[in-house]
Amino acid sequence: MYASDRHDASQKLGEDVRASGDAGLLYDSLRRRAGSNVVAHRPRNIVDIVQTDHFEIAVSAASRIIEIHKLSK
Repeated sequence: MYASDRHDASQKLGEDVRASGDAGLLYDSLRRRAGSNVVAHRPRNIVDIVQTDHFEIAVSAASRIIEIHKLSK
C-alpha cells in the first residue's frame, strides 16, 4: 500500500473501503515523517473541524512537479 512509485494497490484498497460502506481511511504519510493522511468517504462523520493554514497546490502531470504555496490569511 505504501509504494511511492505506484498507486494501483492503494487505489484499489480505497475503492474497496468506499464500496463496503466504511467511512474512510487514516494512514501514515509517505511525505511527512510524523504526518497522517485522511480519506473521508463519508464526510458527515467528520466533526470538531479546526481551520488552519490554506495552501494552493498546482500539479504538472507532464513534468511531475508539484508546487505548493501557503496563502496569506
